[in-house]
Amino acid sequence: MVFYLDPTPMNNQIEPIEMVRKLSSIVFPSCLFSLAKDEIFPYEYFAYTILEEGIIYLHSIGLPESIIVDFTHPLPHCSPWYINASCSTTIDSAGQPIYFSIFTPLLAPTIFYMFSATVLPILFDDKKFSDFKQNPSSLRGIVQRFIDGVDASAIAYVDQGLAHAIRAGYRHLDLDFSDLQNCGDYFGCLLMHIGYHELGHAYISKFTRNDVPNPINDRALELIADLIATKWLFDRTVMGTPDTDEYRNLRGLNTYADTIMSNSLMSVRSQMALLILSSIAGAQLNSGTPTLAALRLHHTAGKVFQ
Repeated sequence: MVFYLDPTPMNNQIEPIEMVRKLSSIVFPSCLFSLAKDEIFPYEYFAYTILEEGIIYLHSIGLPESIIVDFTHPLPHCSPWYINASCSTTIDSAGQPIYFSIFTPLLAPTIFYMFSATVLPILFDDKKFSDFKQNPSSLRGIVQRFIDGVDASAIAYVDQGLAHAIRAGYRHLDLDFSDLQNCGDYFGCLLMHIGYHELGHAYISKFTRNDVPNPINDRALELIADLIATKWLFDRTVMGTPDTDEYRNLRGLNTYADTIMSNSLMSVRSQMALLILSSIAGAQLNSGTPTLAALRLHHTAGKVFQ
């Protein structure tokens, strides 16, 4: 499987970092391992994205290089099929961070993947994107198919549990192992956006000490986390584009300028994708009416004392 936006294997490796006594972990629901590889993959890749990017950035800004990615921790006021993610910081008695935790609703990684496989081709495939610009209303039917898949997962979750819910969503959308190759880059871009946003909250925690709920402050912090995520994504996908024949051959492109342009377009289109996904998340909170309110209602767990 090739993910074009991961340049690290292409002669662009980061110097290894030694972190004595720093640990990170992933908490999976055990039932995942009764499923097929492509059904487990969204959880593995979500965790990998968080850890691969997060450890390096936390180290670079002087924060503890310790992250827990937990797919089993329930989020307040979130059903298992809600589109959401959350970050919390565990701090010591002096107010200094010890480690960071990233949480999602149980079905969220599966839903992110189903969205990538069904909706994102219209944005990332040049031919489909050209057709979409000529007929923007075509997006409605594609999004509805994705929503129907989420509904199938939600019904199966209520009736039978998580593993059956994942399989029901895949079957409804006719997803199989081949779709991993077809939408791997799209899924990676989306996860980078979501992961970087949550890691942005971890970064902000270095400078914030007041956790008294305040809607104005909360919206401001969400905006700051988004700006941080956008900067990190730009560094990763555009500034980090390798200037090598190996990478250009992999991409099927001729010049360094071509690869920069291609990666820039993927980054911008992934932001468009996140906007669509956020409006659907808003519909989950707004009786089925799409809204971007989810961007300000998105839950962040804040600080936890240890």
